[in-house]
Amino acid sequence: MTYATRSQQQKYQREWCAKRRASYLADKSCAICGTTQSLEVDHVDPGQKVSHRIWSWSAERRSAELAKCQILCTQHHKEKTRAQRPIPEHGTLSRYKSKIHGCKCDACRKANAEHKAYKVAQQKAAEAEIIQLPGQLPGQLPLFDAA
Repeated sequence: MTYATRSQQQKYQREWCAKRRASYLADKSCAICGTTQSLEVDHVDPGQKVSHRIWSWSAERRSAELAKCQILCTQHHKEKTRAQRPIPEHGTLSRYKSKIHGCKCDACRKANAEHKAYKVAQQKAAEAEIIQLPGQLPGQLPLFDAA
């Protein structure tokens, strides 16, 4: 089947994959709480995951990937994923800025301050490389004669 535009083809493909996914999940429930609402496919061992874009695959290939999965509701999928992520160490910028583990202890604040100071020093070094010629306004690019 041909389509008038690429966007029409992409829309059809998205809808086709969504129908396949909905059909697969129709008779499933969350492995933890048993709900049938807002279900997601979760790889039990993320290291075994080939891809999450499986709905356009052949039935055989899709079944092999789904065999490595469990069905979880959105809430339990998020909780499992968070639990699997490593917690950043104290005294690091990633621990200070983490949305989940955001820490404001002295060590993490120090790491953030050091990072800010580093960024300011980088900016100053970049500005120092710009040489201002006599009569040139700050921030103005130098004008050169084409001669």
